[in-house]
Amino acid sequence: MSLCASSMLYAADWNYSGATGPTHWAQLDPAFKQCALGLEQSPIAIPAITAINTAPKLKLHYDFNHQLLQERYVHGAVEVVVAKPSAQNALTWQNKSYQLVQFHFHIPSENRLAGKSFPLEMHFVNQASDGSLAVVGVFFKVGHVNEALAKILAAVPAAPNDVNVLLWQDLAMQTLLPVNRSFYTFKGSLTTPPCSEGVQ
Repeated sequence: MSLCASSMLYAADWNYSGATGPTHWAQLDPAFKQCALGLEQSPIAIPAITAINTAPKLKLHYDFNHQLLQERYVHGAVEVVVAKPSAQNALTWQNKSYQLVQFHFHIPSENRLAGKSFPLEMHFVNQASDGSLAVVGVFFKVGHVNEALAKILAAVPAAPNDVNVLLWQDLAMQTLLPVNRSFYTFKGSLTTPPCSEGVQ
């Protein structure tokens, strides 16, 4: 099962299985050629190395108040789009600012850590003014109910073209980020067509 979606729209239809699944993406549209030819494709298997301490490197400036979210159901999956991206919801990486534009989920995790897959991986997708992307991925473990996640999943639209509006302050979004902010970093790609590379 996947709860991930790309906000990019193309003429070619794609899916996560069958004749329009990942092994065929590059043949569906010339714009998807990176899905087969790319050299820095995600997801990856992260080796068992020491995580980087975030303090001097990665700065999250997510303001978890007064933000309107639009939950959509596309490509058989769920994404939540920030209605008005702003500097109040952004991250800074290597002195460059990226505004949060959407977040989505993968069940199970796409990336693996030290050979291990996780039951859920959440991606915060951030975009800089030049169009480049920085994605923060968060692995989840099975445990207590996460109320923010439960509300997001309860609000999944019934049909592909439906949109549900959520209020950020009702979601306790900070509970979707770990207390320990150590991280791993690599250059990769979008994990859905067009599989564009250069994603941090």
